[in-house]
Amino acid sequence: EDLANLSNMTTSNAIRTLSNFVNERIITIDGRKIKIIDEERLHKISRIG
Repeated sequence: EDLANLSNMTTSNAIRTLSNFVNERIITIDGRKIKIIDEERLHKISRIG
């Protein structure tokens, strides 16, 4: 919920986005910790929106 608020998303959209990033092996989630695996791809996504 905090991440959704920080990124101006609904909670459901934030969860969906994080799940997609996990499935695409861009990040991992362990409890409340998010680890970036593929920083380059994450930067590309952030540039194109």
